[in-house]
Amino acid sequence: MQAESNQLLKALASSTLFVEFRQAFTATTGLPLALRAAEVWQPPLRGAEGESRFCAKICAGGRFCAACQQTQQNLSQRGQTGPVTVSCWCGMAATVVPVAPSGKPIGFLQTGQVFRVTPGPERFEATLRQMRDMRQPTAGPALRRAYLETRAMPTARYRACVELLAVFAGHLSLVAEQFAARADIPEPLAISRAREFIHEHHDEPLRLPEVALAVNTSTFHFCKSFHKVTGQHFTHFRSEVRLEKARNLLLNPDVRVSEIAYAVGFQSLSHFNRSFKQATGLSPTKYRQRALAWRPNVD
Repeated sequence: MQAESNQLLKALASSTLFVEFRQAFTATTGLPLALRAAEVWQPPLRGAEGESRFCAKICAGGRFCAACQQTQQNLSQRGQTGPVTVSCWCGMAATVVPVAPSGKPIGFLQTGQVFRVTPGPERFEATLRQMRDMRQPTAGPALRRAYLETRAMPTARYRACVELLAVFAGHLSLVAEQFAARADIPEPLAISRAREFIHEHHDEPLRLPEVALAVNTSTFHFCKSFHKVTGQHFTHFRSEVRLEKARNLLLNPDVRVSEIAYAVGFQSLSHFNRSFKQATGLSPTKYRQRALAWRPNVD
């Protein structure tokens, strides 16, 4: 069972959905994001874009101190039923949100490495004392600069960030269920090609007969086979692909919602709004507002 969960997590981590969301999330918030298993033996955010330079120095050379490992275990234990945020030994926030296809957690979205109150020199000296107790190297001005330059984010903004991750985790859980279903049923070449064709042409009207023709099958046979293999009707799958693209575009505040709707292939704004809310529980505007709530201020 654990091997299957790890395989599923690996498939999710390499999916276009997760990769594009992670890039947009980090570009907007400045925070790192990882998809990790329940048990971890290395720092989950090591090497991730947006990683705190202080944490990078602490974990240099593959080090994973006992205090950091204890924080990860605490998150894994407490995060089985919903988002959990704790403060690590040096005062930074660490958060996990469970990914739970069919209600069973297989791993976590993890972010953090951010202070919710800007630390001062006194806090840094206290951290140095803890590091010496843990036999961590503490020499050099670069360590002090890295600590004091670590991002600070108000609690309300950070909480909004976690709420958005919870929405994304729900969608990722549904995608995991689809991956698991496909693993049980060998996928015919025509269906694989159809998936690729839909992703490549999602912004076009894209009718069922057109896709069937592109993979050299009859419309009737393609419709029946696609539903049997994927567990979805063609129109539902097409809508999901379009909504995946829309989620990432909505993180750009300079693009209007109506422009996004047509850019990803919806023929009307009302249909887009209805489909988006049905899939995420939020309207496109509300989804964007939550994103802007934790967008870093630019001086």
